[in-house]
Amino acid sequence: MAAIPRASAHQHHSLLLHGSALHADRETAPTLPSQVMRAISAYGYANRHPEDAHGIARAYRNLVAAIGRAYVPTAASLPPSKQPSAHPLTAEEARHAARLWFASPKPSMTLAEWRDHFLSLHLVGIRANDWQERQQRTTDWNHAFAAGVAAEIAGGIHHG
Repeated sequence: MAAIPRASAHQHHSLLLHGSALHADRETAPTLPSQVMRAISAYGYANRHPEDAHGIARAYRNLVAAIGRAYVPTAASLPPSKQPSAHPLTAEEARHAARLWFASPKPSMTLAEWRDHFLSLHLVGIRANDWQERQQRTTDWNHAFAAGVAAEIAGGIHHG
C-alpha cells in the first residue's frame, strides 16, 4: 500500500484557496457562486474573532445555507408535506405531531394548544437558544404542522 504524501504548507494554502487537489497545481481556480464566496468570506472574518462565538455560529449557518441554496435543486413541484425545509427534523416532527393529534381518540388539548405544546418541547429538546433560529424553526414548524393536518384531513398520509 503506497504512502499518501503530506502536503507542504504552500500546497495546503493552495488547496484552501483553490479547492480540491485536482486544481491545486493549475493556474485557474474553480469558480463558486458569488453567494457562497461571500459566505466563505464572512465565515473567515468571523473566525478571526474567536471571542464572538455567536458570530462564528451565525456565519457557519449562513455558509451552510448558501451552499444549500446554490447546489440543492428547488422542489416547488413537490406537495407541501414534502417541501424541503431549512430544518427537516423540525418539519418532520411537526407533521408527526399533527398525525398524533388525529390518532388520539380524545385529545386533551385543542389543535392549536397541541401544536404549540409540541413545538415548545421540540425547541427545548434541540436546544434552539438563538432567537432567529427559534423564529425560523417556529415558522417551519407551523407550515409543516398545517401540511400534516391538511394531509390527515384529506387522507393523504402514507406510512411506509
